[in-house]
Amino acid sequence: MIRQFVNQKINHITPQELLQLSQQYGFDLSRTQAEKISKLLRGKNIDIFNDRDRHQVLQNVSQNIDANLATEINRMFNEFM
Repeated sequence: MIRQFVNQKINHITPQELLQLSQQYGFDLSRTQAEKISKLLRGKNIDIFNDRDRHQVLQNVSQNIDANLATEINRMFNEFM
């Protein structure tokens, strides 16, 4: 049940929610980065509990946005799990 809730939240996350989470988890995130990440995640039916899905998202963030940011997002995902 919690797993389903977390995945649903990730798959429908807004840029504003990402900015709030970045503050909560202590990493820098610009509005532009939040918008790009939100577009990567929204509506993709990603299961962050699945290693392959999570790795694919993080690789996409690393290649298209920022490698250091992908590391921080992975840390945040681990907290969720």
